[in-house]
Amino acid sequence: MESQEGRIFFGIGLDNKQLQSDANRASAIIKGIGDSSVAEGARIDNTYKKIAGSVKEMGDSSVVEGARIDNAYKKIAGSVAALFTIDKAIGFAKSIVR
Repeated sequence: MESQEGRIFFGIGLDNKQLQSDANRASAIIKGIGDSSVAEGARIDNTYKKIAGSVKEMGDSSVVEGARIDNAYKKIAGSVAALFTIDKAIGFAKSIVR
């Protein structure tokens, strides 16, 4: 403290080191939360993309398998029709021979 002509002067010094340290630590915590949120969001997006790809593959496989089954049924139907046609032809031939 100093005095001059009856006046008293005093000074105060502030040490902001602890305040700055706490602010830096709080900033790092908030940044960490943000980074974790971004990483988790990317992981969720990746999971949904994989699911969408799997669903599309299953749909594509179903279409291909459906086409194979449809072709198989057409072949079976053609064979059955041919069989009945041959059976009718044999019946007709037998009726002529009698």
